[in-house]
Amino acid sequence: MRLFEDLKAVALKGDNLRAFQTDWDFALEQISDADRPSDQILENLYREQIEKSHQIKGPYDLYKQAATFEGKPLSYERLYDMVEIHLEDREKKKLREQHDKKNAYPAKRTNSRTPGGPTKHKIGPLIFSILF
Repeated sequence: MRLFEDLKAVALKGDNLRAFQTDWDFALEQISDADRPSDQILENLYREQIEKSHQIKGPYDLYKQAATFEGKPLSYERLYDMVEIHLEDREKKKLREQHDKKNAYPAKRTNSRTPGGPTKHKIGPLIFSILF
C-alpha cells in the first residue's frame, strides 16, 4: 500500500514532463503486478498531473475531445503514449536543431580590404548619382 501512496505522490513540477514521466515510471515499477492499480485508476492519477502541463495542452485537448465528442473511452495507455510521443518529438527536434546549428555554414564575410592592397569601398548607384 505504501508503494501506491508513492505513486500518488508523483507530481508534475514546473511543467517538467520528462522528470514527471521518469518519476512516474520508477514509482509504477516498484509496484508488483498483483498490487498494480487498474488502468482506470492509473489514468485518473496520471491525467490529474498531465492536465497541468502547458507544453502538452494541444494533444491533451484532442484527447479530451475524442472522449467527449467521439465517445472514445479515457485510456491510461493512450494518454501515456501521447506524453511519450510528445517527449520523443521534442527530443528529436532539439537534436535536429543542435545538429543544424553545428553544421551550419558561417555567414559569408565580405572583406572590404584586398590583402596587401588599398581599402575598397562600394557605393551604390543611387548614392553615386546623388554625389556626382
